[in-house]
Amino acid sequence: MGLLLFATIGAYREFTNKNQLATLVTDLTTALEYARASAITSHADIIFCANNREGGCGSNWQNGQLILNENKAQVLRELPAMPGGYHLFWRSTLGDSVALRWRSDGFTRGQQGSFFICGRKDHPASSAQIIILRTSRLRVVTGIISGCDEMT
Repeated sequence: MGLLLFATIGAYREFTNKNQLATLVTDLTTALEYARASAITSHADIIFCANNREGGCGSNWQNGQLILNENKAQVLRELPAMPGGYHLFWRSTLGDSVALRWRSDGFTRGQQGSFFICGRKDHPASSAQIIILRTSRLRVVTGIISGCDEMT
């Protein structure tokens, strides 16, 4: 009976970890797609950045994220902080890891890179990488992510 209970608890923990990661990935990809669509529909430059908790861009992605209309200096959407046990990082190939910017045509300003959602060290398979190309196309990889071990 104890063995069955132990196996059930382990499977349940794995299930909840996978669901929480899937929710985080879905929320972030939806926000990124919203930011791109906002750039196209508003014919304005849009910024996706870390929230400094004062309505502006900061450097700590853990505090939540902002989607800003750069032309009007207006906050379009505010995303919540990352839940405990998860870390969010943005790494750009241009070295601009403070923000991701879209032009009014829906393309990034030459940026490409990855958002890393890194899980707890005791459960490294609960990590994801959202890869963004210059064309603003997204690709998601989940599991054990090579960039997460050095960032947590």
